Amino acid sequence: MEPSRKPPQSIPIMTIVCAVLGAVVILGFIIGGVMLWMRKNTGGEGGYAPAAGRDSAYSSDLYMEALKNSCPVGLRD
Repeated sequence: MEPSRKPPQSIPIMTIVCAVLGAVVILGFIIGGVMLWMRKNTGGEGGYAPAAGRDSAYSSDLYMEALKNSCPVGLRD
């Protein structure tokens, strides 16, 4: 009688791990390429706009100045 052997796996675990890692890398390249393409085609603006109905003071220097003035003395520049 021969010693009992496990039947070979149909797909080795390393093949699955490599396939998943390869898919993640390819997906990362695709997403990065699309982001670079969008940035190039929008003139470097990033392709986004402020939300409608928002006060524009929140995205201005006035908001940053208000934040500085509201900080405790030890945290100011």
